[in-house]
Amino acid sequence: MISKDFGIQLFILIMGMTFSDSFILECPPVKEGAVVKVKAYFPGNHSLFKNGESALFFYRNKRQIGNCELNSRNICQNEYNNPNIKLTQIYTAGQYIFTLTSSSNTSWRNTSTSTLSGETWRVRLGKTEINKTCDIQVYAIFDKPECFPHISMEHFILTCFLRKVFPKALCVFHITLNNTHILKGSVSYNHEEIDGGGYYTTSCTFQASTSIENETYQISVTMYPNITGTVSDRKYGQSFTFFFPGNF
Repeated sequence: MISKDFGIQLFILIMGMTFSDSFILECPPVKEGAVVKVKAYFPGNHSLFKNGESALFFYRNKRQIGNCELNSRNICQNEYNNPNIKLTQIYTAGQYIFTLTSSSNTSWRNTSTSTLSGETWRVRLGKTEINKTCDIQVYAIFDKPECFPHISMEHFILTCFLRKVFPKALCVFHITLNNTHILKGSVSYNHEEIDGGGYYTTSCTFQASTSIENETYQISVTMYPNITGTVSDRKYGQSFTFFFPGNF
């Protein structure tokens, strides 16, 4: 015969597995020196909330920094009254949305991994083992790319620089000739550590084997820090478009 306590534990385990799938923790990359923003999304009608698990606990590393009650009062508490940490919640469209903001500091950054040194964020549901963690990834980018084209009858060569970036940058080129022909070629990179390894100077060179002199090229360049290794990193970069020959 199954005991009542065991039945409750089994119920929480099964419900927890489904809850974990619908529990979302977002930790987007943060620009160096900006505000860290962590968001947690919870389904508001989950069965676990009806069985006494109605509080969320927020941790930075192993230290609890705040908690929120999942009820009509929408109460969130900052454990240490730290003015640099704010915790808010709203209930909308059948789910709770919690937003935790914390001021960022350059010294947190781990230059070898592009994360904040030791900054692991975790959210846990009540007394259960249901929790999710994430590491805050930090990037730095200064100014727009600088580009230097060279065109001859045999080659089109374009080299662009970011003088100071972290982590190493990648490049995207879109080059058209007379607004019709799209130029295709190869891209090579060079990364140089600066400031003791805290940043990089990245150069990328686009080269096409054929070219036409005395025509107008429209050149669009995006250089961006390779934070997550996905195309979504492009939104953290810098872009500009210019014409050659012409002013740029």
